[in-house]
Amino acid sequence: MHKGLKRIGHFFDVQAWGSLLILSVCVGLISGLAAVIFESGLHFFNGLIIGNVLATESGGMRTALIIFTPAVGGLIAGWIVYTFAPEAEGGGSEFMVKAFHRLRGEIRDRVPIVKLVASVITIASGGSAGKEGPTALMSSGLAVALSKRLGLSPRLQRILLLAGASAGVGAIFRAPLGGAFFAGEVLYKEAEFEFEAIVPSIIASITSYAVFTSIFGYGFLFGGVDGLKFSHNSELVLYVALALVCAGLGCVYVKVLEIGRDKLFRRLPLPNTCKPAVGGLMLGLLAVWLPQVLGGGYDQIQSIISDKLGAAEGGLASSAPMSAFWFLLLIAFAKMVATSCTISSGGSGGLFAPSLCVGAMIGGSFGYLVQAVAPGMMHETTRESMILVGMAGFFSGIANVPITSLIIVTELTGSYQLIVPLMLTCTISFVLSRRWTLIPEQVATQQDSPAHLGDFVVNVLEDMRVRDIFTQEHTEIRTVREAVSLTELLRLIQKDEQDYFPVVDRDDHLLGIVSFNDVRQVLTDEALGALVLAIDICETNVITTNLDENLYQVLRKMTTKNLVALPVVECLDNRRLLGMITRRDVIVAYDRRLRNLKADAGESIDEEEEDSSAPYRGGMTLTELKVPPEHGMVNQCVRDIRFPKGTLIVSVYRKEETIIPGGLTEIMAEDRLLLLCKQEQLDEVRDLMKT
Repeated sequence: MHKGLKRIGHFFDVQAWGSLLILSVCVGLISGLAAVIFESGLHFFNGLIIGNVLATESGGMRTALIIFTPAVGGLIAGWIVYTFAPEAEGGGSEFMVKAFHRLRGEIRDRVPIVKLVASVITIASGGSAGKEGPTALMSSGLAVALSKRLGLSPRLQRILLLAGASAGVGAIFRAPLGGAFFAGEVLYKEAEFEFEAIVPSIIASITSYAVFTSIFGYGFLFGGVDGLKFSHNSELVLYVALALVCAGLGCVYVKVLEIGRDKLFRRLPLPNTCKPAVGGLMLGLLAVWLPQVLGGGYDQIQSIISDKLGAAEGGLASSAPMSAFWFLLLIAFAKMVATSCTISSGGSGGLFAPSLCVGAMIGGSFGYLVQAVAPGMMHETTRESMILVGMAGFFSGIANVPITSLIIVTELTGSYQLIVPLMLTCTISFVLSRRWTLIPEQVATQQDSPAHLGDFVVNVLEDMRVRDIFTQEHTEIRTVREAVSLTELLRLIQKDEQDYFPVVDRDDHLLGIVSFNDVRQVLTDEALGALVLAIDICETNVITTNLDENLYQVLRKMTTKNLVALPVVECLDNRRLLGMITRRDVIVAYDRRLRNLKADAGESIDEEEEDSSAPYRGGMTLTELKVPPEHGMVNQCVRDIRFPKGTLIVSVYRKEETIIPGGLTEIMAEDRLLLLCKQEQLDEVRDLMKT
């Protein structure tokens, strides 16, 4: 029987995925339990504070306590966060993304507990924050803790981190599919996805959803949408317009949060522990005037869907359309400010729920506006449908997660018949909103992520500035005045070996760059030689660098635009040209820094030596090994080579060339590999190179 099971396992390739799937189930169980504890805590403290503190016997609210309760909650939460785990401040998703990209998937063990307690206090005391961000960070932190206990590699730890975040969101929202997509999509600004984590994320999300719903039951988070549907193609024009509105107001929302964080609360001459209390006091004062801004916004979303918001009888539908439009728009902007008071001040809570609330208000107000100015364009349920589409479209733009947004809103409401307008609105809003983001730790693409470039490589380049390698030689370049004619420019190009010629004015301020390709495009007419000037044919949209920029940023600029050199200017505001820096300069500096690590350890470097190694730090060793001509890794991609766990190929030396390897870099015979590995794995690495 044992042999039969072994054959079955081999046939289905269970060994390749088995352990990861088991770990994903474990992460899902842990995340589901964490979501249950978090939800239970919120239920308890919400009932305690609202039912016993804020509410009066007549059903009203105590005004004085409304003002001060968020401040007290902010003070307690701020003290807890900044005393025990400052990284737990804010939404939660931001630090999860940062941990994946820049911290090798590391989250301290205390973070989940601190985030849970602080978020319960913040939300229950009326803070304008949601529970998905804290749940994502708690679950990912627990997944990381499990990974560390099992001694998993950084790669697997990152995968389980994403699986944990997905499981947390899938459970707390009762949205297993949207949760599974969330963590892999939220990492990037562009249309990228961390596909390596999709299967573990799905398994973990399903598991956590099962745990959570076994306690709190099934069903959609929001009800009352059974009759909503997309009924006619003419409505698509309205949804395109709604997407434009979502993108524009999404920019406003992000700016409100940034201004609150950078211009207001960071500049307050107060300890960080006290700033959430100040934000809470500001929120309380706003809530006295407009109580709808309190809390995450779930009640307000359900109220507008059910048409019970802001009116005791008849709902908003019985009001004049323009009155309803202004009222909902007012709540949208007030909710933006309220969320900034809570989150930008350092409070602990998520941004997903308040953002959905703002999106619902925008969608609802837009529906009433269309009803007022062009009622003939509205069909039976168009106005109500715009509430749900606005939720998804708004969050899609500000968080750069179009797929997650449309799936989660569908799962939250059961609005499967709105999939077409959801797809359209989310896509347009996403495309128009890539210049701003709710999550500053996002990177553009996988190529920009240290998780894929190799943390060691990025750290080396980030520690080096342009000024560290900028010499007199870099200033000795041939420049061209803006009024130089094409004929003179051609003579200059023929005499000089430069590939690019900066075009400058009298004060040496950079105006553009001209190359031989630029000149060649106008050589067909000899009569143009005296008429065309350098300024007429140069590229004026020039990417530059300055002395204080790190070499990682410089290299990314070069590789993204396939440039071989960048002009060095004094600063962005003063484009006086200092010189030029080339891609080779960066690679040579990188190579020199790595070799200096060996020299600092007292080891000599022999170019002909087959095997040289030197201790680095933290129990790690730098070793340089040569690839034999008949070795099995010849012509293999880096990602397919099975080194011991934790081993990193830092660079590849090929003849006179130094290569910073990516996953698709092919290894050739006679290459010299600079490897970073654990000290105890050095013999295993050497043996692997000999087989």
